[in-house]
Amino acid sequence: MNEYLMEKRMLCPLCQKSFNTTKVKTTKLRIIDRDTDFCTYYEDINPYFYEINVCPECGFAFSDTHTGDIIDEKRERFKQIISSKWTGRDFGGIRDIDQAIETYKMAITSSEITGEKSSKLAGLCLRLSWLFRIKEDREEELRFMRWSTELYGKAYQWEDFDGKDSMELGTVLYLLGELNYRLGEYKKASTWFNIAFTNASDINASTMGIIRDRWQDIKEDIKKAL
Repeated sequence: MNEYLMEKRMLCPLCQKSFNTTKVKTTKLRIIDRDTDFCTYYEDINPYFYEINVCPECGFAFSDTHTGDIIDEKRERFKQIISSKWTGRDFGGIRDIDQAIETYKMAITSSEITGEKSSKLAGLCLRLSWLFRIKEDREEELRFMRWSTELYGKAYQWEDFDGKDSMELGTVLYLLGELNYRLGEYKKASTWFNIAFTNASDINASTMGIIRDRWQDIKEDIKKAL
């Protein structure tokens, strides 16, 4: 361990066993830049590398924002598909970018099997696309960005944005506009930004400000492309 990292005790939502994982000390985080899709760059240490917790007992991988509720049917399905083949790997300690990428892929698989919400899955895919951006793997970055966009679209269609653990509506709409713009899907990007403006009364004022500023920056590019 080094000066930027600490051990944290976690409880696995699937098998209910406790284990140690590694987290970045928040007091050590220094932001140096941020992209328009919220990908944040840090000095010295990247907390994205340590966001996913992997249970060494059953192989379940999850972020700190995992909802925690897994029905018995999904729990048994995960044990059959993953835990029955799991070899007890430990992802504690210092991680490099490839190990971080592996943990996100595991978390996506875990979330799919256990029925996590689309918005949570979308967030995992988006963060994974950021790791591929950092690694300068453009093809994989775009692949997971597309997947994230599809999932945020499903979340907008089916999820309730008023719950305690729910994403803010404005953030989902902003990301749908921003990610489609980054993917070159300009017509879709324009549609999602317009939906955000239509729903302005239901969106946090600060988020609405971000949406307006970003639309101001990109609307001419979109108009030229359409």
